[in-house]
Amino acid sequence: MFGFYSLLDRYELKITAVCTIDNESSSKAVRYALVGRNFFSEKTEKLEGKRSKIFEFSLTYGADSDPFETLRAASQSSAEIVGISSVFMPYNDTQTRFYYSLKISDSTNLCALLLYLWAEYPQYTPIGIYYE
Repeated sequence: MFGFYSLLDRYELKITAVCTIDNESSSKAVRYALVGRNFFSEKTEKLEGKRSKIFEFSLTYGADSDPFETLRAASQSSAEIVGISSVFMPYNDTQTRFYYSLKISDSTNLCALLLYLWAEYPQYTPIGIYYE
C-alpha cells in the first residue's frame, strides 16, 4: 500500500471512489480505487446518499513532532479514526510519513480539521475523500 500512496503523492492524484470485490475462491477481498485530480462534486454527493465518507491524508513528522496532536484534532472535529499506517522516509531516517484514514459524517467539522492541518502542517497531503 505504501507504493500506491507514494504514487498518489508523486502525481498529485486523489481517490474519488472505491469498491471491494470478494474473491469466490478465497476468503480475501480486493479493494479497487479510482483516482483522479478532482475531489467530490455536489452532483456526486447527491447521488451517493448517506454512505460513509472517508478522508485520507498523509503527513510527514520529524523526530520532534507529535502525531497524537493530529489525532486529537481529528477527534475534536468529530471524525472517526478508521486507520493509521506509517513508513520511515528512505532519504531521512529522522522523519516518518503517516497515512491517516478518517470517517467523516454530517456532524464532522471537516473545515476546522482542514484549517488545522493547513495551519499547523502546511506540508500535509490530502489523498482523497471518497465514499466507503
